[in-house]
Amino acid sequence: MKKIYAIILSLLSLTVYSQSVIYSYSFEDNGANDYTTSIPEFSDGSYDFFTSTSNNTIGSNYGVTGQDGDHYFAAQDTDSTSDGGSSDPLTLTFTIDISGYSNLGLKILVAEDDNGDPKWDSDDSVHIDYTIDGGTSTSLIWIESEAENGTNAETRIDTDFDGVGDGAAITEAFMELQQSITGTGSTLVLTITYSNLHYGSEDLAIDNIRIFEGFSASPTLLTSTNSISGFNYIEGSGPSSEKTFTVSGSDLTGDISIVPSNNFEISTTTGDNFTQNPLVLSPTDGSVANTSIYVRMISGLTAGDISSSVSITSDGADQSSIDLSGTVYSVPSQDLFISEYAEGSSNNKYVEIYNPLNSAVDLSNYSLKGSNNGSGWKAERDFALTGTLNSGETLIVCTDQADASILGLTTEGFQLGYESPVHYNGNDAIGLFNDSNLIDIIGDPDSDPGSSWSVGAEGSTKDRTLVRKISVTQGNLVWSTSAGTTDENSEWFVLPKDTWTFAGSHPHTEAALSIFNFNNQVVKVYPNPVQTKLNFSGLTSPVKATVFDMLGKRQLQSEVINSLDVSSLKSGLYMVEIKNENNAKVFNILKK
Repeated sequence: MKKIYAIILSLLSLTVYSQSVIYSYSFEDNGANDYTTSIPEFSDGSYDFFTSTSNNTIGSNYGVTGQDGDHYFAAQDTDSTSDGGSSDPLTLTFTIDISGYSNLGLKILVAEDDNGDPKWDSDDSVHIDYTIDGGTSTSLIWIESEAENGTNAETRIDTDFDGVGDGAAITEAFMELQQSITGTGSTLVLTITYSNLHYGSEDLAIDNIRIFEGFSASPTLLTSTNSISGFNYIEGSGPSSEKTFTVSGSDLTGDISIVPSNNFEISTTTGDNFTQNPLVLSPTDGSVANTSIYVRMISGLTAGDISSSVSITSDGADQSSIDLSGTVYSVPSQDLFISEYAEGSSNNKYVEIYNPLNSAVDLSNYSLKGSNNGSGWKAERDFALTGTLNSGETLIVCTDQADASILGLTTEGFQLGYESPVHYNGNDAIGLFNDSNLIDIIGDPDSDPGSSWSVGAEGSTKDRTLVRKISVTQGNLVWSTSAGTTDENSEWFVLPKDTWTFAGSHPHTEAALSIFNFNNQVVKVYPNPVQTKLNFSGLTSPVKATVFDMLGKRQLQSEVINSLDVSSLKSGLYMVEIKNENNAKVFNILKK
């Protein structure tokens, strides 16, 4: 059966000839008669390998898809000498008889495991070059990091061979790259050179290498992904929040048509103008530049799982499609919910669960689940709760290396060793479940936002403590709604990193959290209790701050905008007044 691939690269268009394949190899045998390697092929069975999968077994965690046949060649963390690796460069070389052939071209499948994307550093590369009859080496296809300097960037085609990826991104599904080969002769030597793929998330796989006679560049389409998940809303609301993908094309002979199927709508702009009608991108000189397309689930759907797709077509190009999936949740009933979340320094991470019901809850039906870098709920991060949670009480689940003050708020069995749902970073989701039903969530398990998700106007899930507002009485299945876009519509107060003052109880008033409106500004004061420095956020201009003891005697006075030094105060309760020419506010602090 013919396989359909997203053909994505054509750098030179030639006069049309009748194409024929003069060489083809797909790694279905040990390669002894087809290629040589600069070092013996190796694999540690997991993360470190430079091998055809016909010759060695690599870990099942390696996630490329859509290979031709059963096998392919893959490289990752190639410098592990203890497993058989070596320092750079590593090469894979093919020697091909081209006697009597002309107008040559290469087509090759490439893929990259998306786990942990983006991950290539500026010095990582895979270069495909060639020589004919021992002549000068010529660049054919280069794959580089998009970063000129730095780490953890997207892996892309380097269209101008300058060492920086500026073209199509390499996806987890095998993609077909194509390029013409200049010159004729007897022997073509194709060399694939791997440089600096030295870490567990730096990889590339290749398959189905073909050399054509009478090569003519085909109309090509690029999509940045072949699937998008995580669309959701609660029944009666909607549409879902937007997600995006990109489309581009080269050597086109007609327009690109982008057509959503049932239950989804698309737009070329964010926010407005969504439609279920086709979008048309017209080429200029045969090309359509990388174009962002926004997609969302339409409103008005009934509760259940939703699956659909977007098709992308152009005359003469292989059709591409993007699978879409999401969930419309039933209106939830009141249940336990996450009342506090901390992503602090080192292992100072915890979630607090609150029982808002009028009766005790048997926790044996409940669990916490965690994700890692957008790869969905991870089995190793499932944790079943136990015991009973009384009405109005909280439960804290934390890492077993958290600060002693956090550990002191937990009970036996809820201080978890690695790996667990509370071993998260700011870009890892955590969900609270009742049986198999999600009842509250922070983040999106099926997407990687980079370092964190935004919360409110300026908050984040990274290096912050989130405290649920007193107005929230149940969980929220839709993270984008829970997080909000302003301090007013967010369900969370966002406090500085390593603020644990409010852990162990819920709810808390805005006054207790030292959050208040001042001159139309949302002002946060922290920490409270305070030891040396009282910090202010939200002030846009200096105010006069005066500290009084509880007898009304002034102890300190200073003009502040960011912080007030209270180290000279004795331990005890104080009143603080902040004042400008239009407004004044008094609140209490506890000096430790």
